[in-house]
Amino acid sequence: SSKKDFCCWRRRGYWHSTVAMYSLSRQSSVAQQKYNLDQLEELEHWGHPGHLDEKQQKCLQQMRARVSSDELEHIKFQVESEDSALCRYLRARKFDVDAAYEMVKNCRKRRLADDVARCVADGPSGCLRCPAREVKTFYPEWYLGLDRRGRPVLVSGAGR
Repeated sequence: SSKKDFCCWRRRGYWHSTVAMYSLSRQSSVAQQKYNLDQLEELEHWGHPGHLDEKQQKCLQQMRARVSSDELEHIKFQVESEDSALCRYLRARKFDVDAAYEMVKNCRKRRLADDVARCVADGPSGCLRCPAREVKTFYPEWYLGLDRRGRPVLVSGAGR
């Protein structure tokens, strides 16, 4: 890798690093930039419900048939749909249903062993087993909102 691939800069005491394989600003024309942005948007939605091809849709149906409602309750976040949860595991295993189902079983087993439901019910201080204020002293972070593409921006001051 060349030096142009890695950039590291410092601002207000924080080190930021980015790996830039392709730079849209260096493309030869605006039309080429538009094409690359369209490709990025396609990749951003790849494997999500509503953006599945036939093979992925078939894998999702197989996964729905294999995963019980009890397993689904343990692996699903409160804010996501059942299909989104199943697609998350399928994407992680490149739509290999057997590997994704194994991952679901392991996740459920770990969440039961760690008693995650109790931890969530107890809140941050109960889950951390110390006041949340103390944790924020050693691991300060700030949520700045969303960027232009709707992704969360989080600044961490850990290691300062």
